[in-house]
Amino acid sequence: MNQRTLRLIVFGFGGLVLILGLLTIFTRQSSTKSISINTVGTLPTLFTVSAPGTNNTIITSNGRAFVSYNYTNGQAAVLSPDTINSGLDGVDSILTSDDAHYIVFHQTLAGFGTTLKGILQNAGLDSDKGYWWVYDTQSKVFTPIKQSISNTNASVSGDSVSIIDADPNTSNPKLTTYELNNPSSASSSIAVTSSDGFFRTKNGYILTRFSEGNGSDILFTKDGVVSKKLFTNADAVAYISSTDTLFYTLADGKGNTLYAYDMGTAEQTEVASDTGGSFVQHGNVLLFTLNSNLATYDTTTKKLQQLKITDKKYADTAFTPTQALADDVAILQEGDSMYLAGNGTKVPQAVSSYDESVTVGTNQVEISYNEDEDAFLITLDATNTEAEKEAVYQKLRDDGLNPDLLDIRFTVFTAPNVTL
Repeated sequence: MNQRTLRLIVFGFGGLVLILGLLTIFTRQSSTKSISINTVGTLPTLFTVSAPGTNNTIITSNGRAFVSYNYTNGQAAVLSPDTINSGLDGVDSILTSDDAHYIVFHQTLAGFGTTLKGILQNAGLDSDKGYWWVYDTQSKVFTPIKQSISNTNASVSGDSVSIIDADPNTSNPKLTTYELNNPSSASSSIAVTSSDGFFRTKNGYILTRFSEGNGSDILFTKDGVVSKKLFTNADAVAYISSTDTLFYTLADGKGNTLYAYDMGTAEQTEVASDTGGSFVQHGNVLLFTLNSNLATYDTTTKKLQQLKITDKKYADTAFTPTQALADDVAILQEGDSMYLAGNGTKVPQAVSSYDESVTVGTNQVEISYNEDEDAFLITLDATNTEAEKEAVYQKLRDDGLNPDLLDIRFTVFTAPNVTL
């Protein structure tokens, strides 16, 4: 074999290695497929506090009742009694069970004369404090779960909810679980040394605790007494029970890198680098920002996909995901505005101005939209409240608006009894 032949063989082998290497890189990059999102619409502010329902719905509160909105056909359904003084105007957090049978919510303070305040008073509870509640959509019953100032650190899993809060006796964190079909008493409770957040797992709890460095310490405990430290200076972002997988981010040389950690096998897999700081979950799918774009990761198929917004009006908008509703439907935020993004989705009719009136009996009811409050501010006569309320609803419907999806704040006026 002469040297020229040898050089050709070596060059051919080296070229084959180079081609295979480039092909491997191309295959890895092209495995991240794109899903086009062709519809983005602005949502009313009442959807700022909401949760996924079933069958393509979002559950929120309009201040008077809980409402389910179907984002594929634009229809709404009222889930709880629509009353002026329900007390649902102070809801600042909503969670739902998997089948949306139960709505778990946090109420900052039940106002005077409201339904929720009456329930607290009848139960002998301090009605001047904030509470976690559960609402049964079938029996139409509201039940207070636990007094809590904070609307954070609660998690629904199956038909139970776990809440972490300070133990009034020790001031240390206490993690308590309640069954949603009987939330009046705790089904289990453990004390934890300290925790800034948690996830329930199949066999215990994942706790996060601020560390002195960047991020948090991530620990696992079964009983709150013995804890195993899993990671340091990381941020736990999600736990998906169906695959028993913890997702966490770690600031390293590749940017904010997202990892998947199998709680059963302790196997760790890098999912993506240069991810954003907001992660939301829907079923087995995790939605987050990747290289300033939106992306999803399916924990079952282990597929990473980019969501490409093709709506030209929003193509260059830097959105932050706040809620994942389906594989290709999400609620996004940009500044103070909320958006619904998806294919074939519908958003409620927007209101920019409205100033009308309706006559009920001898009284004229003014129906005015306040842009600063993004709400309708309406005064009703105490002697004819329900009739006037229904007349207002009908007027709004006649004008193409759905009152179930509007923040309507009623004030009841009682005329003074003047004796001459």
